[in-house]
Amino acid sequence: MTRKVLVFGLALALWTVAAALLNGQTFQQVPNATLSQISVGGFYQVWGLDASGDVFHYNTQTGYFDELPVTLSQISAAADGAVWGLDSNQGIWRYDPLTSGFDKIGGLLTQISVGSTNNVWGVNASGQIYRFDPTYQSWDLLPGVLANISVGTDGSVWGTNSSQQVYYFGPATQRFTNVPGTLTQLSVGYGGAVWGLDSSQNVWQLDTASQTFVQVPGNLTQIAVGSAGVVVGVNASQQIYQYVSGAWTQLPGALVTVAAGADGSIWGINAANQVYVFQ
Repeated sequence: MTRKVLVFGLALALWTVAAALLNGQTFQQVPNATLSQISVGGFYQVWGLDASGDVFHYNTQTGYFDELPVTLSQISAAADGAVWGLDSNQGIWRYDPLTSGFDKIGGLLTQISVGSTNNVWGVNASGQIYRFDPTYQSWDLLPGVLANISVGTDGSVWGTNSSQQVYYFGPATQRFTNVPGTLTQLSVGYGGAVWGLDSSQNVWQLDTASQTFVQVPGNLTQIAVGSAGVVVGVNASQQIYQYVSGAWTQLPGALVTVAAGADGSIWGINAANQVYVFQ
């Protein structure tokens, strides 16, 4: 039954994207918003940073971004409301919805990725890998060395090292295993949806059956995978593409960065740091 629901959900998501294109939906600018970084857990969980590191959260009732009194250099949001970030000194911060503020958490990281409240991972300046333990509110060191890490909504964890080698975390072995391929960028969605880019901007998709990456025609500078079967990217000319039914479909507009939410929502930032949402 679960498999049927997932397949139906993916088919519905693809149909929804196709229908959106046919209905003339496009990227709409969010008023009075200029961000240099954006993280999307879902339409109700959209966070970003401006050029000064000031933190903003999208208010669905007003249609504007509200500023919070904290400065960060990186932010990661999950669909269930979990939001973590890093400051310029590699300090770790976690959003507390009860106080609507950020609390500092012990530890130092250079990169952080959040799949859900209980699934937070990061790497430090030495490439050491850490997983947050919600029971003891502390960080557990895991074997391996990575430069970047990416966590999916379903709990899957992937990463790349400084040589662009790809690794997958096995829940049974509690270790990272090398997967053939070299990628400079990874994006992890739901249900085995893993996409990446290599140094030549070629696009690669994980084949879940063989656990190998298969090249997909096209060249992108950035790619984002949502949890509703949504894969979107931008190329060097700032053109926007959505992967639908085995092919890339160009979306109207020009962006330098895109982000896909767990609900299939698509957001982006253009060259002037203006924020857009596809609707």
